[in-house]
Amino acid sequence: TSLVARAQAQPLAFTDSNWIWTGETASPGGAAPNGPRPFRMTIPHTNTKCPVCATIIVIADNRYTLYANGAEIGSGIAYEGSSSTSQVYTVGLSPEIDNVIAINATNTGGPAGLIVTILVDYLDGTSETFVTDASWKTLQTATASGFENPSLDDSAWIAANVQGKAGMAPWG
Repeated sequence: TSLVARAQAQPLAFTDSNWIWTGETASPGGAAPNGPRPFRMTIPHTNTKCPVCATIIVIADNRYTLYANGAEIGSGIAYEGSSSTSQVYTVGLSPEIDNVIAINATNTGGPAGLIVTILVDYLDGTSETFVTDASWKTLQTATASGFENPSLDDSAWIAANVQGKAGMAPWG
């Protein structure tokens, strides 16, 4: 199955995903400092589960750049004002390593948030869904060069702050 056919075969939703940010807001959905913030999550490789591709949907308030294993996959202004639009990306993954999905999300004023759903297909024919939650790692500082590289040691990064489920205010 081609990656394009894969993306069209099983549309994703944010139903089980959460809006996350860095914990810099006083309240969920509250105003956050302007500027870029890094986010990372790892899709583990095991002897029995080898990831081969991922379909990803993402919305960020206000902008984002998406990376898989250090390579830029896409970017956009995904949330401005009262309208939000998710983008769909399908990327090949390496079955031999732990794969890293990284996002540089930028707030340009007001509330800041990131919401993602990832559907991973494994070599054995099974699939698994990953969502934005406290398992994502982040920093309360501007995004540093190289943050998207799988070899980066993110052990000192903090857990992302869960602001609430998809559909919460101010994102609706």
